[in-house]
Amino acid sequence: MESELSSDEINMTSFIARQKANVFLITHLGNMLWAGEPKLAVAKNNLRWIIPIMYTIPKRVSKQVGELAMDVNTGEIILRESNPSTIAEIDQYVQQIFQTATQNPSL
Repeated sequence: MESELSSDEINMTSFIARQKANVFLITHLGNMLWAGEPKLAVAKNNLRWIIPIMYTIPKRVSKQVGELAMDVNTGEIILRESNPSTIAEIDQYVQQIFQTATQNPSL
């Protein structure tokens, strides 16, 4: 059986995917989140960019808070395949990290 996926189906570079993810994060969650380096993955027989969601509080904490799944052809963020899978869940996790970091000055 021949594979349904081929290299000619990648229409978006990792650089562009990261830029699109950054726009999505700023638009929906604010400027403390940024996109890490995308990795190519197969999900449900489709190619996806999996892009780390990073959160930074300057001089306190910088850590990954999730991953966005992006269609390699259209650049669409696919939240149902992302982790967490909703903007509200990402925001809730970020708020927990913020509270912990600001309550403990040693972080």
